[in-house]
Amino acid sequence: MTGQDSESLTLRKTNDFEGIRALSVRSGLEDGPFQNVVEAYGFFFHDELVGCATLKIDRQAFSVEWLAVKDGMRLRGLGTQLVEAIENEARKRGANRIWALARAPAFFQKMGFSKTREDALGRPPMASCRTCRQYGKTCHPEMMVKSL
Repeated sequence: MTGQDSESLTLRKTNDFEGIRALSVRSGLEDGPFQNVVEAYGFFFHDELVGCATLKIDRQAFSVEWLAVKDGMRLRGLGTQLVEAIENEARKRGANRIWALARAPAFFQKMGFSKTREDALGRPPMASCRTCRQYGKTCHPEMMVKSL
């Protein structure tokens, strides 16, 4: 991406859930519902969605969901900026910690998240992972948490 191209890259709130779903599934995430999503952010290159993340609140547990970055746009810091935007949104809404069910635990660890036991009090359920066709084959998720 040239300097001029990077000027066309913008991070903003979005309600394009179908675009988020499409990018996420293309990026290898399992399809699913948008339950309890309260905010979504997207990175746009001109008008194309190239990165996304959502904030979910379920029983006062805040979590990063639907985090994906398009192939060819990875390793540019977009994922980091998306998670930071979600963390800031969670703080504004009164969160003191945030969860992530991480397909890439090392990425989240670099951002200050820690692995936690699945049965940790207040964590979002991991039950949906166990029914996913990718679980234990192409996906080995870790429950992560970060104090805000």
